[in-house]
Amino acid sequence: MAAYGAASEAGAEKWHWLLRSPAGAGSGALGVVAALRTKDTAESMAKARESRAARSAVGARFRVVGAPGLRPGDLVEVTDLPSGDLGVLRLLAVEHTLDGARGFVTSLTAEGAE
Repeated sequence: MAAYGAASEAGAEKWHWLLRSPAGAGSGALGVVAALRTKDTAESMAKARESRAARSAVGARFRVVGAPGLRPGDLVEVTDLPSGDLGVLRLLAVEHTLDGARGFVTSLTAEGAE
């Protein structure tokens, strides 16, 4: 991410002139979002994107015996799996189902919480 506009590379408190072209750290693709006017906000957005990518690297879908208290955003810990523990996960989607064949079942979609 890079700041673009009439902002200084010195941060949000110092304003200067229009930047000729945005410059980001490192090589490769550079994301320029028009709403990011300062280096500070560009760095914050880059950190948020990295954090989101790390969380989405761990994902799971599973069913449990009815758990009416679970809601999206809750943190759960999944343990005792044959492939190993997943650790703490954040619930993205929760679906409660009641039918005559299986009874009360809660289907969960989750991602890493870190």
